[in-house]
Amino acid sequence: MAERKKFELYPGITISCVLVLCTSALAFALSAASEIKPILPIPVAEKYITQLLTRPQHHFQESQLEHPQQITQIYHRMKNQTLWFDNFDLTPAGQSLVQALKENAVDQPENYPYHVDHILYRLQSMQTHPKEVTHLDVLLTDAFLSYANDALSGALIPNQNEPDHPAIIKTAASHQEYLDYASPAPPEAISLLDGELPRDQLQSLIEQVLTPQHSGYLKLRDALDYYLKLAQSEYSWTPFSEESELKMGDHHPEVIQLRTRLALLGDLFNHSFQMIPAHNFLELAARDFNTPLNFPGNELQPHQDYFDANLVEALKQFQRRHGLHPNGILDENTRAQLNITPDQRIHQIAVNMKRWRYLPETLGARYIMANIADYTLQVVDDGKTTLEMDIIVGRASRRTPILVQNMRTLVLNPTWTIPPRIARTSVLPRAKKNPKYLAKRGIEIVRGTGPERKVIDPKSIDWKHIDLEHFPYRLEQKPGRGNALGEVKFPLNNDFAIYLHDTSQPKLFERSMRALSSGCVRVSKPRELTAELLKDNPGWDMKRIARAHRNKRTMYLGLKQETPVYLMYWTAWVDDHGMIQFRDDIYHRDTKADHSATISML
Repeated sequence: MAERKKFELYPGITISCVLVLCTSALAFALSAASEIKPILPIPVAEKYITQLLTRPQHHFQESQLEHPQQITQIYHRMKNQTLWFDNFDLTPAGQSLVQALKENAVDQPENYPYHVDHILYRLQSMQTHPKEVTHLDVLLTDAFLSYANDALSGALIPNQNEPDHPAIIKTAASHQEYLDYASPAPPEAISLLDGELPRDQLQSLIEQVLTPQHSGYLKLRDALDYYLKLAQSEYSWTPFSEESELKMGDHHPEVIQLRTRLALLGDLFNHSFQMIPAHNFLELAARDFNTPLNFPGNELQPHQDYFDANLVEALKQFQRRHGLHPNGILDENTRAQLNITPDQRIHQIAVNMKRWRYLPETLGARYIMANIADYTLQVVDDGKTTLEMDIIVGRASRRTPILVQNMRTLVLNPTWTIPPRIARTSVLPRAKKNPKYLAKRGIEIVRGTGPERKVIDPKSIDWKHIDLEHFPYRLEQKPGRGNALGEVKFPLNNDFAIYLHDTSQPKLFERSMRALSSGCVRVSKPRELTAELLKDNPGWDMKRIARAHRNKRTMYLGLKQETPVYLMYWTAWVDDHGMIQFRDDIYHRDTKADHSATISML
């Protein structure tokens, strides 16, 4: 009996164990089954791709192919196998291509033949059916050909058709292991996919040749990802009202909205309402927007309609990031920036990403980077900023162009040859009214050059009958305190007569809006910039520079080290602290940055 009872005590336990084991085994089997990836057999892929390319107009009615003949050739070389998929999963090259298509077409997707909306929709809804994956693979190949052709031909660079822009500077395809870029015309993009370029190099081609490698571009990509997520959230970007200013100590319902807005933009921690010292967009992009107000830790504490000190500091940070006076007050200019929607910022970021395509792969060991839209200039040496200063740029009617040039010389105590347009519109009409006007400003009327140079006496000119539109002489301003170029000129070789120089009106640097010149760039620290550029020239220190200025003699000095100068137009960038910066589009270039018509070379 004892043995029997012992046996009877265990049946339930034994059955339970069996059930547990069976359940575990079943769960493991189901898990293993769920991890089994479907396979796209080679003959099946070949069958469907052959069908698609036999009648492409029929199979691609929703999004017509741009390069059907070239695609047929490509897949023939590939024996009609998928190029961007490994079975039913995107390859790393496919993932890189989708990323590149999204970020380059996001500002104006309707203007780019990249099938972006169609591709993204099919990726989200794709099922494991051979017809779907092969259809999508062909679309990606067509999009790649269009994108590669645009990237290599310079068609992605914005504002190309503006009259103050230089010829396109092509730098993206300097990787000779991929492309032969000796010809001034871009190579046919189809050559990128033929036998000369193995399939395993497609990812490197997309990420390293067709995509700028500058850290500024890659940082903006992170910012773009965050703003895309913000735009797709359920948060309503309600504009702030145009009521009176809000400041520290105020109680107002819009203070709650201000807290929310600054939290979403990264200037205020969400739940504790503490300042974020610097943006990190990789972390920001990981936010969960699914809480009621689309950001975590949204629980409102008592008195959150109160404008406190933390909110003041957060608002100051926001103002600094937007080039505003950091007064911590919700004023008219600050409201205008807060009301700009994520979709508008997405366009702005995307256009500025494309501007990086102006630049060469390597900026140089030492270079000058001027931001026209921010009115600032930096000298960078060995990756470190060694000098920063404010600048004055061209006014809207005489815009400073985007330029990429090398500086080889500088001129101490320069003369100023007054441009004919300025002479006709500003100087000569005054000289006609007042014969002493020119002498008072140190301006001479000159004919000829070199040994033939002759100064003309203003009294010998019949000002009453002279045709100012066809004035036969040139005007030169002598060196001195009143010279418009100041103490130093930094020449650049270009067709626009654009260069950097000092100014006789330093008070203008006190203004916040400094689009004031006739196109040239005036620098606020001319002597410091001179010393920085001459530091490799033996014997040229600040004392010698000061002595040279005092003697008023014009001196031309060659730089020991040529220095690249980049006059760029950044209205969006990520600074050295990881913070996204935005500036006003003073020349309206962002709004006019339409994708130019792409001329197919295939």
